[in-house]
Amino acid sequence: MIKIYHVKRDGNKIDISNLRIKMSLNSGLSEVARTLELTLYCREYREVFLGEIIEFNGIEYHIFKKDMDSEGGQMNLTCFDKLIYLKKNQASYNFKNQTPEGITNKICSEFNIKIGGIESTGVSITRKFRNVDLYGIIQTAYTMASEKTGKKYYMTYNNGLTIKEAFVENGVELKEGLNIIKVSHSEDLQNMINAVIVYNENQEKVQEIKNDSWISLYGKLSLSFEKTKDGEQEDYKSNLKDIEKTLNAECVGDLSLTTGKCVHITEKDTNIKGLFYIKSDTHTFENSTHTTSLELSFEKIMDEQSSGEEESKENNKK
Repeated sequence: MIKIYHVKRDGNKIDISNLRIKMSLNSGLSEVARTLELTLYCREYREVFLGEIIEFNGIEYHIFKKDMDSEGGQMNLTCFDKLIYLKKNQASYNFKNQTPEGITNKICSEFNIKIGGIESTGVSITRKFRNVDLYGIIQTAYTMASEKTGKKYYMTYNNGLTIKEAFVENGVELKEGLNIIKVSHSEDLQNMINAVIVYNENQEKVQEIKNDSWISLYGKLSLSFEKTKDGEQEDYKSNLKDIEKTLNAECVGDLSLTTGKCVHITEKDTNIKGLFYIKSDTHTFENSTHTTSLELSFEKIMDEQSSGEEESKENNKK
């Protein structure tokens, strides 16, 4: 049986596991904080207040929203782990030759956020931030480091802020007939870009970047740009987009399946087999049943942020 506690403002911890409860726990690469949604079907238990804590699996979730229904006798709580405070606080900084790990330590020290383990990048960055949320600052720093290291970084909160390389742990094996409930897979061509055409100021074509194999299969699907006059090199190739593929899996509940990890899937009906990367996870608990739903990626990705400005750009404005 899962254990859920309500931690009052005075520190008193009440076990509410035996109440009639429906709960979901979810996170995603761009969601910042892990979210716990809790529904209590109990008219007698109403002394719950915003700012108090729901504790589950050793993690504290802060109550940010409460809805009550007199007719159904239910109370809905929306709670977030400690990372919500990175999104709900803004600041301004001017970092010069600082590593992402150094930036993170400084921010967490100033905003009283406990640190668990932070991945060392060894990459120094220089960047100005004005009135940017703390998550945007930290994630921008790690995005810039990712461009140098080639690693994808992911942020979680587990007894402290943890930032680590994503998708490096050995994946859980999901198999048909063992722990898979269902798998769904789709492919979408509508947003494909297989050619980029560059024109000069006289509307004359000066460059074309394309993927001939995609064009032969699906026809030409292009974007056009006007070449900049200032001589800056544009990465036009990055505008090419492949087919969008989505993969979702529902399986027997497993709390170890969380965003930033891998899974190995073998499923015959959809002919899906291989290693996939968890973009988001949702764990649902109801009537003593725990199920896990996963949104999966075919490649390693991260929540890339680009807050702030380079110092050189600021100087050019003066």
